Amino acid sequence: MALVATAVAADDSVWVSAGGADGQGQILVLRGQCYAVTAAHVVAREREGVSVISLDGYRATARVLARMDELDLALLQVDEARGTSSRVCNRRRVPAVLPTASLPAQVTRASGIWIDRVSSPAGGLERIELALTAIEPGGRQLRLEAASVPSLGIEGRLPRAGDSGAAIWLAPRSNPRSRYAADGQPLRQVLDSRVLLGLYTGGGDREAVAVPAERVRDFVLQALVPVATGGLQVEPAGARLVTLLRGRFPRKTDTTLEIDDSAVETVSLEFDLGDEDTVVTGIAVQGSAALPSPPGPPALRVTSSMFRPGPEARWTDERCDRRQPPSRGVVTAWRSECALATPRVTRGIRVEVTGRVAGLSGVTLLVAR
Repeated sequence: MALVATAVAADDSVWVSAGGADGQGQILVLRGQCYAVTAAHVVAREREGVSVISLDGYRATARVLARMDELDLALLQVDEARGTSSRVCNRRRVPAVLPTASLPAQVTRASGIWIDRVSSPAGGLERIELALTAIEPGGRQLRLEAASVPSLGIEGRLPRAGDSGAAIWLAPRSNPRSRYAADGQPLRQVLDSRVLLGLYTGGGDREAVAVPAERVRDFVLQALVPVATGGLQVEPAGARLVTLLRGRFPRKTDTTLEIDDSAVETVSLEFDLGDEDTVVTGIAVQGSAALPSPPGPPALRVTSSMFRPGPEARWTDERCDRRQPPSRGVVTAWRSECALATPRVTRGIRVEVTGRVAGLSGVTLLVAR
């Protein structure tokens, strides 16, 4: 998957202050609610009364909604009911996310890597230029160093302790343009688009350490709507779950993952049915959590492939008519089921489950015997 960048908007960076510690954060607006993601050590063990300050000096309070000390990440929920918090959270763009799998190639073609940090509790903006030096095994961490560009008047430095929690951005090479002085000489690149590379969490005198964007995304989505990624029951036994993705599957090769409402509300599953042709007649998805009425059980979207999941797979949309079994008594579980309008001979199936996905517990592929 390649990247798709969103327009640059440095005003979604914030200063974060909690219990005497200071750091940075990144604003996210999801399902109409304002959040900020930062480094967990910035908020320490604080739960309430965290201050979030925009680059133009507007202040809001926040509480710690979730934290993951293993990755040094924390998600804050910003209180929008008071004072100037609407000034902190409005006009925010949800950043695109760069998948770890394509990271080396995208960095090679990038025209800039940087942090936009709020300079102080009074506001202001400072940009720190960086260069990626290493990706830890398994994509658990990124390592970066200061980048100096003398021709553009950029003197590099590493982020400091007070920069923890700052978003690290990458600009695709195809998107930069330059501002020019009166004599026609370029002053500095102006980057029209960006993707989220990671979140700075610390480092030493010679390098900076960051959590990759894909892991930041997973943390945020799991904090908002937890979905079991292990122990999911799959039938028949020959069907193997190869991908569980928050959000919808990319529709084209130039689409990336994003932190957006669809990612919160959708779980996508990809199944490998093996080398033997299997005739699939329908899909049933089960959940263990009680559902209010409305919204009812989740909606299903099904695509199939004559090939097993992989580079050769070509995915075709299937018409899948919902069949909803009647509920009796107190509903403590749910089931969404649909029947394919035309039974399909397939070796790969994708199912997108949209709606109440937190209680997802099992998937049954209905096959012809």
